[in-house]
This record gives sequence, C-alpha cells and structure tokens, in this order.
Amino acid sequence: NWRFQNLTLNMYGNPGTWSTGWKIWGPNNNTEILDCIIDSQPDQWNPDGEVSGIVIAQCSQDWTVRGNELRNVGITLQAHAGSYCTVRNVDDIVIDRNIFKQTYGKWSWPQIGVSMGGCDNLTNTVEDVTVTNNFIWSNTSQSYEAAIWPNVGNNEGPQPGTVTIAGNTFYGRCTRNGWGAVVIDYGYRSYAYKQNNITFKNNIINNLGPNPNVRTTYAPSNWIANGNVYAGSRGWVWNGTNYSTLSAWQAATGQDADSKIGDPLFVDIASGDLHLDPNDTVAKGSGVDITDITMWDIDGDPRDPSNPTAGADAEGAPPDTDPPTIIAWYSAGEHGRGVGEALLAVGPSGFSEPRSGGIRKLIVHFSEAMDPVSFGPAAIRIAGRDANNLAVDLSGVAIQASLIDGDTVGEIAFTPALPDFAKYAVQISGATDVAGNPVVGGERIVTALCGDVSGDLRVNATDLSIARVARTRLVNPGSVVEVRADVSADGRVNASDLSRIRARRPNDARAIADPVLTP
Repeated sequence: NWRFQNLTLNMYGNPGTWSTGWKIWGPNNNTEILDCIIDSQPDQWNPDGEVSGIVIAQCSQDWTVRGNELRNVGITLQAHAGSYCTVRNVDDIVIDRNIFKQTYGKWSWPQIGVSMGGCDNLTNTVEDVTVTNNFIWSNTSQSYEAAIWPNVGNNEGPQPGTVTIAGNTFYGRCTRNGWGAVVIDYGYRSYAYKQNNITFKNNIINNLGPNPNVRTTYAPSNWIANGNVYAGSRGWVWNGTNYSTLSAWQAATGQDADSKIGDPLFVDIASGDLHLDPNDTVAKGSGVDITDITMWDIDGDPRDPSNPTAGADAEGAPPDTDPPTIIAWYSAGEHGRGVGEALLAVGPSGFSEPRSGGIRKLIVHFSEAMDPVSFGPAAIRIAGRDANNLAVDLSGVAIQASLIDGDTVGEIAFTPALPDFAKYAVQISGATDVAGNPVVGGERIVTALCGDVSGDLRVNATDLSIARVARTRLVNPGSVVEVRADVSADGRVNASDLSRIRARRPNDARAIADPVLTP
C-alpha cells in the first residue's frame, strides 16, 4: 500500500547507464502514483542508456498511475527479472489521465510512452492493463519508438488478461526501426502465446510518420477496435501485412467500422496541449461509447455516451478562468536620425519619462491575447497631479488604444502628450482576455520629468554628468542610458540635451503625491 502524490522527481544519471524514477517489485498490492512530475532532465546529463520514469515490476499488482506529467520518460511494465520475485503476474494496472512529453532529440531506450513486457512462463507475464485518457506528445524528429507497446505474452499456455487502450491522444513522429504509434508484439522478443484480448477504442493517432499508425505481427483473435481517429495516410500493419487505406485495414481486421481519417484541431500543439480546439469538427462526436471503460476524460469531465468524442479530451479545453496579467509596461518615444521608437521600462514605482514633450505613448505587454473589443479608449483611465499637487486638467487629452502582436501587446497614445513636470496614474480597467476574464494589476504611476536622466525623480548635476558621459552621434535604442540622455529625442546626445537639462534644474517630483483614481 504505497501512495506517492504531488511530488516532483528530477532524475539525473551517468551517460550510458540506466536511470529509473520509481521502480517497485515484489508481491505487493495497491500502489498509487498521483499528480506528480517526473522529469529525466536529459539535456543536463545526455543519457545513452535506458531511462524509465515508472517501472511496474515483477509480481506487483493493483496499480493506479494517474494525473502525472512524464517528461522524456515513459512507463514500463516489467513482468520478470532473473533471480527476483517469480510467484505471480503483474496484474490490474490502470494508467490514466497522464501527460507524456518527449522533447529530447537523442535516442535513449526505451522511447515509448507505455511499454508492456511479457515473460516465458505463465506465472510472470502481464495480465490486465488499462491505458486511458492520456496525452502522448513529442516535438522532436526522433520522437517515440511507439506511443504504446503491448508486447504481452508467454511460452507456456494461453495468455490471460486483457489490454485495453481507450480514449488516448497521440501526436508526434514514430521514426525508428519500422515501429508505429501502437505496436503489438514487435521487437527483440516474441512469445508463442500472445495476448489476444485487446480493446482499442476512441483513440486519436495523429501520427506524423513515417511509420504506421498501428502495427501487429499477428492477428489477435479478440481484437476490438472502433471510434478511432487516424490522422493522415500513414497506413497500418495487420498480421505482418501492410495496408495503406483505412478501408483496407477495416476489411482485414473486421473492426474500426466507425473510425475515420482526419486531423483534429488542438489548442496548442507547440506546447503539447492536446485539448481539442473549440472549432474542432474531426474528433468531437466521432467516437463510440466507452463509458463501460472510462466515464471521464483527462480533465475529469464526464464522457457523453450519446455523443462520444475520440481522444483524451472529451469536453474540449477546460474553461479559461485565469485572469490575464500585465507582464511589463513601457514608455515609448520617437527619436530622430533614424533611431525610431525607443522604449523605457516602467517599473512598479519611481519611473520618470525624461524626454521632452511629456508622455506620448505607453506600451503594455499582456500575459495572453486580449479581446480587442474590450481594449479601447474607454478601458483607459488617467489622473494627474502637477508640481503644486493640484489635479492636472486632462479633459482635452484624447486617448487611442489598440492591440498588436497577436493581441498580446497594447498601445496607449495620448494626444496631446501628458504634460511635463507632473505625476500620473494610468489604469487599464475593463479590458478582458478572449474568455472574458478581466485583467488584474492594470495600474502604473508614471512621472513626466524632462531632463531626469538618472531616473531619481529630480533634475540636477547628476543628470548633466550622465548626459556628458553618454554623448554620442547616434543613439543606440537598446541602451537605456543613451535613450534617457537623449532628452531632445533627436537621435543623438549632445549640447542640446545638456541645455534642456540645465533649463529644468532644480525640478523635483519626489514631493508630488501619487494621483488617486476614483472608483
């Protein structure tokens, strides 16, 4: 009775040797590995040997492996090892709602999502295994040998148990040694008595090739397959014979009557998010009822028996309830002589805009795409105080607001510019992401103080000194010092900037109270 939950296991080993995360064997029952992260960290130690995340080993029974993320590692069912426990089979194994991610570009065996081994004798083989609701994803050209490899059997008598593979989503390449996305009885060991009871339903096999979607070296007598979505035309192998079309595969196997060819739409393939896109029409409603196998999907959403969906995600992407945040603020100014727009980061406190003319434009970086309809002038609120701590009259200032860069960056322009020698509160209020969640943390205090090169909210000899040292014929827009010292914004730091700084001594904005925006 073991439970490992909410743990992060960062693996490390010597190149060329074996490395294993969890491995449990012996006549034990009821092991759970739940909601953990298992990361082999291959880029840190460049493994060439066998790397396994979880090994369910000889004699061990009654496992639940659920809700984990396995990074560059898989799950291995090891039925037998010499001189160890040899008294009972590996049995009653549930592998459910896990995320497998393969990003390592070099072979380290086994690059298999779920690997099942058999044994020469009946008392040490693998019996009942259920693999459901998993994402198995890769973004590397090496990718997987197989997403799932049920190489189950023995040499003594009819193989017991059932292998059930249902409601999984695979996306990636299968590129090594003629393997496929799902490989049955293929590799370094084949058994006289093979597993004949295999159920294969409602899986998405988005196989980028070049190897087949499913490969079997024999014809399982109780092969039950239906409701699957196969992407592209990678073909199949049944009983060692190649079939290039779904119709030929259906005729050869007598199964997959309601399965189809198609490319489902996913939320974010690049990051391995294989939730179905809301606009998907390929996988949604294309499965068969599998509620007798699993009643939920990878997120715990219930499966609809009357309108079943293929793959691990039955209900589409989970609702977005996370509010967008503002990653960074910038004050933008155009500089002459071809320098163009240069940005100065606006921190959470103490920022001043040193360039002439006041504050013309603010740029805001959001954590996600925003709804363009929500991000307009009405979403921007401003208030100001001048050097006398009186409210600045901003009634004549027009505000323009728009989104760029995939709606993740906002531009806020003021016409005319916010006047110099004053402090402003700028708030983004009411802007939402595409799911309707309002932005949080959308306020900054900015000070317009021409000549404040040092950024200490005053103009004095320090600013003159910095500007003298920074004198240049052409401002580098990536140099904060040069951009701040180009007070005239003409693209160079010279006598003109020194003159403007002298003219504004001893302006000091430190005593200006922060403006407060009324609710």
